[in-house]
Amino acid sequence: MNPARSWTIHAGFGALVDEMEALFARLARGPLVAGGRHFAIALLDGDLRLLAQNRSDPHMLFVPREAGRHLLDYFAYDIAPGDIFLLGDPHRAGTGWHEVSIALPVIEQDILRYLCVLHFAVSDLGGELPGQWQPFATDIWQERLIVTPLRLSRAGRDVADVARLLGVNSRAAHTLSHDLAAARSVATEMECRLRGLLVEHGWPLLNTAAAFGRDYASRRISEQLRAILPLAGGKGSATFPGGDRVSVTLRWNGERIAASAHSATRQGDDSHHATPSLSKASMLLPLLAGTLDDVPLNDAVLEAIDIHLPAGSRLLPDADRACSLGRFAVAGPLAAAVTDALRDAGAPARLTPDPGSGMAPGLVVHAPVGSASAIDPLSLSLGFAPGAGGLPLGWSAAPLVSAEEVEQRHRLVLRYRKWAADAMHVAVQNSGVDAELTLVALQPCASLQREGDARQGMMAAEAYPAGAVLSLTFQG
Repeated sequence: MNPARSWTIHAGFGALVDEMEALFARLARGPLVAGGRHFAIALLDGDLRLLAQNRSDPHMLFVPREAGRHLLDYFAYDIAPGDIFLLGDPHRAGTGWHEVSIALPVIEQDILRYLCVLHFAVSDLGGELPGQWQPFATDIWQERLIVTPLRLSRAGRDVADVARLLGVNSRAAHTLSHDLAAARSVATEMECRLRGLLVEHGWPLLNTAAAFGRDYASRRISEQLRAILPLAGGKGSATFPGGDRVSVTLRWNGERIAASAHSATRQGDDSHHATPSLSKASMLLPLLAGTLDDVPLNDAVLEAIDIHLPAGSRLLPDADRACSLGRFAVAGPLAAAVTDALRDAGAPARLTPDPGSGMAPGLVVHAPVGSASAIDPLSLSLGFAPGAGGLPLGWSAAPLVSAEEVEQRHRLVLRYRKWAADAMHVAVQNSGVDAELTLVALQPCASLQREGDARQGMMAAEAYPAGAVLSLTFQG
């Protein structure tokens, strides 16, 4: 086939997921999807290789493929047109937050041609505290409900019991229900578009174009990796919150980079663990910083490096370990260790950006269960300045939340938000709804004051009565 035509057809896969990204963000109501863009939309082929994926949340780079493979393995001999599958197990496919995956198979002539996968964060899915962050959890059941592979639809008919199961286990059932419906609508629209492509081009031509895209991405990534890593390789290290260290060794094995992470710290009874998907993304992203935006995001990207993680550590814990703070406590230092190894190897500075680490104080606010007045659940990192910690630019699509949005959507008044050279000061006032809140701050120098009651560090869910003022001070 003409290379120009192959490229045009393959580019259509990427355009499809980008269009579905915009559609899902418009249809969803959950703040983590509509505002934070914490979701991934992916298209897998019949062999469950990644054809295309959006880029709104880099932490989720590996998640859709792993979700699709786990679901198809579970339902391998019981798949029919019109089925939609559901998964919510972070150690199988996730980053540790309250996230779920849905998958819709596209079947033509009794053959699985494609799998449409949406993975997205939800405001609440059970657990001891409302919201994503459970700083005091000692096992995963304190953090969330584990959803094993289930059917949302069977041959086009909804399975209502599954939706009810999720709803009664969520403090934000209305947004969860709405986001699930939006995800199903987007997956169905993807299926319709793919069936149109099958009619227009035929399966052989589409398959050839997919192979062309993988070959192109593989060549570009190989050039990048050869440029940044000399044959001698490199070693780097970084520090987890609490003082434990992680080290990374990079070497060229003749075809691709072999990346091995090492940690003397075993898994613990806290929530500072990364899921397998999160650890792999944290190691891959710094290596491809110079080229990831310029190549198709397909299976060649995910297979670009050979990753080894130590089992039983914070990088690859057992499936019962709490992991809600893995994005902040593990992913950042792990990416920093990879960057340090690249610099040790002599990689060009322009290709080794500092991934940063740490987290500014954040609030998760929910109306109490059973409250007559509902507010949209708010996951709010109140912003950060250089020297005040927080996620680095590019690791989240969420903008700095405005005072108007805080007041109108979440019924809180942002009294002030100001930065000093190395500190951030924020105060919010509850304008009319008694609520529950969770404050999460990894660094112990963060302080909280509520109506004269000074606290240090993290706190659990508490009543937040109407009129109360909450003051946060964070020093980096």
